[in-house]
Amino acid sequence: MKTLKSMLIVVAAAIAMLSTASMSPAVQPTMTSPYGTQNGTLSVSPQTFFAGQEVTVSANFPSGRFTVALFVEVNPGSGQFQDVAFDESNSNGNAYFDGIKIDGPTQMYAQMEYRDVGGHTAIRTFAPETVDPTGQPAAGSLRTNPETYYQGQEVQIAANFPDGIFVVTLFEETTPGSGDYEVAGTDESSKSGNAYFNGYEVDGARKLFALTADGRYSAVRTLAPAVVDPTGNPAAGSLSWDLESYFPGQKLTIAANFASGVFLVTLFRETAVGSNQYEVAGTDQSNSNGNAYFPGYEVDGARKVFALTETGRYSEVRTLEPKPVVMPNTSTGVIRFDPEEVRSDRPVTVIANFLSRCRNVRVDFFRDLGRDNYWFIGSAVSDSQADAYLRGAVLHKEAGRTYNIVAVTSRGCPSGGPERTDFESVDWA
Repeated sequence: MKTLKSMLIVVAAAIAMLSTASMSPAVQPTMTSPYGTQNGTLSVSPQTFFAGQEVTVSANFPSGRFTVALFVEVNPGSGQFQDVAFDESNSNGNAYFDGIKIDGPTQMYAQMEYRDVGGHTAIRTFAPETVDPTGQPAAGSLRTNPETYYQGQEVQIAANFPDGIFVVTLFEETTPGSGDYEVAGTDESSKSGNAYFNGYEVDGARKLFALTADGRYSAVRTLAPAVVDPTGNPAAGSLSWDLESYFPGQKLTIAANFASGVFLVTLFRETAVGSNQYEVAGTDQSNSNGNAYFPGYEVDGARKVFALTETGRYSEVRTLEPKPVVMPNTSTGVIRFDPEEVRSDRPVTVIANFLSRCRNVRVDFFRDLGRDNYWFIGSAVSDSQADAYLRGAVLHKEAGRTYNIVAVTSRGCPSGGPERTDFESVDWA
């Protein structure tokens, strides 16, 4: 389930990348300043907004259909701009960039390209309004469901104001104790003045408050996630997973088994390897045999995991131990992409071809993280032509970082041992 925060598409003074539509090759991927004739205007809707709030940036050019790119300054005052979104204009020359979040004063402009003739808007600075609940009378209240919760758990935040239907915005501290706030969600209240924010992920002791469209504040509430520690608790259950060996990035199904009964089970993992501090990794209701299942757990280092029932029974503590990726020294294959130009966060087929005819073997695909670190992205079996097709792979573009893919066979080929492809850099659309 996506959380409120994970659903926000971010464009801050530093860059975040968006996926809206493919950009024409004629539009330059990066540039330091606009080029061509200034023949367009740039605006934001709503005109008044807060940090963390999603807005629409609109670019208006003379009538016509063409590709428009939105550029944002990389760092405040740097004069360096990066393309972060793109759209095809309608026949009136208007392009729209939805779901953009501006966290601080940010310079941006739009660039259009039509038959090798460039046009652009002026560079504009957009800044969010500041909001501060200090000293404001509390006209409403906040509560959480459930009342007891843990780090990383998704909860519901309810804001209650006097009867009436109105838009309510939930604000959270940008970091615990900062006193700076950003939008965490919006909702229209019921007739009784209640607004609900589902899927809020608890992330430290942050302050929260709600604000109505007519300027009424709720009381400020500080989240206080409960601390959980399995040390010294007797193990009333066991943990297992579906794969005996696995790589960093590979997804497992973790099973927690307790004595027979139906109850809620929460899976916890270390916040960082060796930290001995824990966060929620998932919840499930057990079946009548006392078994709960947590599919899609992504392995990220040798973290400890355990499960806890709603009645306070702990499972054993186990440590996930991903196996290292052994990379052969010599390349005997190549990587291709279909389509050749890859869109961030869109499905793509990654094809590994082994020249030494490694047929009918499992091929594991990895992202090269550098310094001999690799992240598993999927597996496929090579066919009679020694081609392995990893279909539906979703790759995520990161500003300022290259994205290299490599594939490795799981067992020996004609060479007598595992073989690998070249390291291939993703060509982003």
